[in-house]
Amino acid sequence: MFCGLDALDSRKVLQSESRSTLLTEHQTISDITPAIPSLISLLEPTSGPPPIFNEHLFVPASDALQELMAHPPFYDGSGSKTLTEPLLIWIEKWGGVIVGASVQSRPTIRVVIVMLTSSTGGFADSISHSFCKLLVALGEQSTSYFATNITSRAIVSPSGFTKSYLVQAYLRALLSYTGLPGYAGLDEDESEMTLAFWYLFQESLWTADYHPDFDEDGTGPPGLEGEQATVTQALYRELVQILRRKVIWPSDSSWPRGRSPLPGPYSVLPCVQTSARSSKCSFLTAERRFIWD
Repeated sequence: MFCGLDALDSRKVLQSESRSTLLTEHQTISDITPAIPSLISLLEPTSGPPPIFNEHLFVPASDALQELMAHPPFYDGSGSKTLTEPLLIWIEKWGGVIVGASVQSRPTIRVVIVMLTSSTGGFADSISHSFCKLLVALGEQSTSYFATNITSRAIVSPSGFTKSYLVQAYLRALLSYTGLPGYAGLDEDESEMTLAFWYLFQESLWTADYHPDFDEDGTGPPGLEGEQATVTQALYRELVQILRRKVIWPSDSSWPRGRSPLPGPYSVLPCVQTSARSSKCSFLTAERRFIWD
């Protein structure tokens, strides 16, 4: 089904084919690879500046990519060169635009009326919600890649960025959704979607094979285990601060009449384990200091 897809009109493919028919157990990475650039291209803004994303193209393409990552041959982390890294390059370019709009925006009056409450949180529209799902799917599929390359200085072609820069750009985007303004389950639903990744990522960090990191031509400086510890400790310290804020319930007067925190669809965001040896540090890369908003 995917063979020769790069020569087809991707929009027609998304309109005429359901996700279930795009995947079979017998397809290999070589069968599916031609589809990936076409799908990622549909995530691009269709107009701008400012960039405007087409919901009717973005959401189906995102769904298709999520489906690819959840099934063979990609579900076990395979295809880092053909799937993970191209998506990371796209996320570095456009992810901040989508996340930033969600953090700064507010629900419309219509949404507030439906919720029967005023909101002080961010608001994820259909594009942002789909992007959050794509981030989560990529995180589940590529957890080991992120853990191994969080401080890697190898260059990812054709972006010119190091693996560490792209991985940390991904982590920054996902952390922004974890800390989306507002109360989880009341103002927004995206933050809870991200929680499983932080557990998986923590386990991968404990078991990651931190070997000297070289470029494809065999050259390049080795990764430093001390730097990896510094980056991950700073990351999880920031995560804990976010979760401490997110687990605070609104005051009784903030809940609409007839609704209460328990019982209901609102669940407490769990905290993650942190190292007792953690010390204050900055979130660093080999190239620059990240300032986390």
